[in-house]
Amino acid sequence: MLGKEIDIEKIDLLSLSILVLLYENKSATMTSKALRIPAPKISRCLKQLRDTFGNELFVRQRYGMHPNEFADQLYPIARNIIDTAKAFNRLDPNIIKSRQDYPIAIPDAISCTMMRSLINLVHDKEHPIGISLELWNGNSINEVLNGNLSFAVSCHYSQEQLQAYSDKLEVIPIKSMENLYVLSREGHSILDSDISFERIAEYPFVYTEFGKPEERASAFQRFCLGEGIPLHTEITIRNVASLIDYLINSDALALTSYSSLYDKFSEIPLLHSCQLAHRETRRMLDKFPCSTLFLVRQKGVRDANLDWLVDRVISLIQANLN
Repeated sequence: MLGKEIDIEKIDLLSLSILVLLYENKSATMTSKALRIPAPKISRCLKQLRDTFGNELFVRQRYGMHPNEFADQLYPIARNIIDTAKAFNRLDPNIIKSRQDYPIAIPDAISCTMMRSLINLVHDKEHPIGISLELWNGNSINEVLNGNLSFAVSCHYSQEQLQAYSDKLEVIPIKSMENLYVLSREGHSILDSDISFERIAEYPFVYTEFGKPEERASAFQRFCLGEGIPLHTEITIRNVASLIDYLINSDALALTSYSSLYDKFSEIPLLHSCQLAHRETRRMLDKFPCSTLFLVRQKGVRDANLDWLVDRVISLIQANLN
C-alpha cells in the first residue's frame, strides 16, 4: 500500500517518458540522448517523480540505473500512458492525408539490422505509404487490440498461447528460431574450448528476451534449474544498445535465438558471437519448445496497403533470419 495519496497533477508526460526510458535502458545518458534534453533536466524530473510517489524508484549501480520493485509496478502503467499519448502524433491537422501511415512494433533484436531494408521497402513502393516504427514492448499486443498499432511482431513459444490473448487477434507464424547464439566480449575465456550450457553457467548471465510477453525466466534459465546447473543471472537487458555496452565491459554472457544479433555482434569491434553446437542446442529443445516469431494483427481489418506491408515484412524477416 502507498503511504500517501498521489498528487496526479504533479505527474507530466515528460517525467513519465523519462521513467519509461530509464526502466528500459538502465541509463540516464541514453535517456538524455533519446529525449534530446540535458542530464540536469533528467535529474530534476526524476526527483519530482520520487517526491510524488514517495519512493526512490531507481538505484544507481555499477552498470547504470536499476529499477526497484515499486518501479516494476509503475512501468507498465507509465508505458501504457506514453503509448496512448503517441496517438496525438498520428492526428492530421489537415484532415486529408497525403499518404496512409501505419504504426508497427518490431523487436529491437530484429529492427537493429533490418531498419534500412524496411525503409527502402516502403520508399520503393509505387504508391509509398508511411510507417511509424516502434520497438516491441510488453504492451504491444494490447496496442494492436485497441487499434493504436497496425500490427506487431512478437516472439513466443506457442501460437495457441499467443492466440489466447484475444479472439480478436489474427496470429501469423513467421519463423521458428531453432538455433542458439552465445554473445560475449571479444577474447572471452569461454571461447578457448567447446561451449556447453554448463560452461555458460560458469559466468554471469544476462537475461535478454526480445519481443516476448513478460515471463519470469527464459528457457535456458528453466533448463539450468531442471538440470541442477547453478546459474547466476546478473541483470536483465531488453535493449540492444544497452546489451552491447554491458557485454563489452563485462565477463557476462548472453544467449539468444536471434541470428540478427549474431550478425550484428559479428560486425562490432570488441564483441564476439558464435552459434552453439546443434547437439548442445538439442539438449534444451528436447525439454522446451523453440521460440517462434509471429505477426499479430486485428482480425477482420482489411486494407490493401496494410496487407501488402504485412506480406513484405514477413518476407523480409524470413530472408534476414537464419
